[in-house]
Amino acid sequence: MDRNVGVDLSFFKGRINFTADYYNNRTDDVLEYLTVPLSTGRRNVKSNGGVVTNKGLELFLNIRWIQTSDITFSTSANVARNKNIIKRSLYTYNSYEEAISRSNNRGGVVNVTGKETGSVYGWKSAGVDPNSGNPMFQLTEDGKRAFAKFLDGWEDLYAKGQFINGGVVTSFDQIPDALPFIKDLNRMQTDYFNPSMQYLGRTNPLFVGGFNTFFKYKNLEFTTQWTFKTGHIIESFSDLKNAPGKKSYKSGVTNDIIVSGTNRERKYLEFWQGAGDRTNISRFVTTEDYWSGMVTSDDYEKGDYLRLSNLSLSYRLPSSLVKQMRLTNMTLSFNARNLLTFTKYKGLDVGSGGAFTYPVSREFNLKLSVGF
Repeated sequence: MDRNVGVDLSFFKGRINFTADYYNNRTDDVLEYLTVPLSTGRRNVKSNGGVVTNKGLELFLNIRWIQTSDITFSTSANVARNKNIIKRSLYTYNSYEEAISRSNNRGGVVNVTGKETGSVYGWKSAGVDPNSGNPMFQLTEDGKRAFAKFLDGWEDLYAKGQFINGGVVTSFDQIPDALPFIKDLNRMQTDYFNPSMQYLGRTNPLFVGGFNTFFKYKNLEFTTQWTFKTGHIIESFSDLKNAPGKKSYKSGVTNDIIVSGTNRERKYLEFWQGAGDRTNISRFVTTEDYWSGMVTSDDYEKGDYLRLSNLSLSYRLPSSLVKQMRLTNMTLSFNARNLLTFTKYKGLDVGSGGAFTYPVSREFNLKLSVGF
């Protein structure tokens, strides 16, 4: 079911034009994967069953600043905001806490009823533990309560389990904001780390749009087109995930030892190597490290960018000159695509929306158009 309403306004004899469109659409029977018994010969099948709503607003503005017989200069801009909400899904949870309780969920894009599609859940990174070299994760309020409950059995833990302040935490206020993952307690720690999984961001941009310029002087034309996206996150490049070699079924990443046989990122020159090292790069992991497959805030970066997507320059030869060559028209034009991109994203290409997708290449074209 689609519902749309729009308005078109024009001022000063068409010099200023404004368009606004609002839509509220509902899509039923969205295709998604449905888990089926293994006796069928497969783990899942695609099935119709999801319901998603899309609400959005699109704005467009065009202004002709100069309009004479010889000179024309105009600009235009557009921006759009779309919000899609999951109403029903065969794979949907009512909350990410429910997703954790039902399965060993390690984070990522989780479908939560009432939330937007493409929502990412995981753990917020809090540096590296200088003693163990393991990453540290922030505890949410629920995580802190679960950790306090975990400490009720302090006396029953073996020596390596007693790692907080050298003894029992006597009050809730003493519970730290972040804790490291301890290898010997992998399974036990899920009791308080799992409730600390939280919303990290959205993979769908909050706003998309662009702006264009058009300049004409007699037979010379010059145009630019800019595009932008903002308010979303993109997965960072990870050599553990993208390196060649067999990935672990358990963690979904490749062993650090395997990756080290190929090129590594420069940042790994400062990885943790021994007790007391202070660095933001944790020790090298193996597939036995439970936390190696956990989705964390370090796995994503802001995907905001502004790109000069197109630039063109053309010149149409005067008709008097063209007629002497017994032609009707002749135009020489130059076009360049994807010349500049402004972003803080460190991956291959922020516009592609993926950590390891082929980057958009620059294109240059020189064209001669002739009419007979």
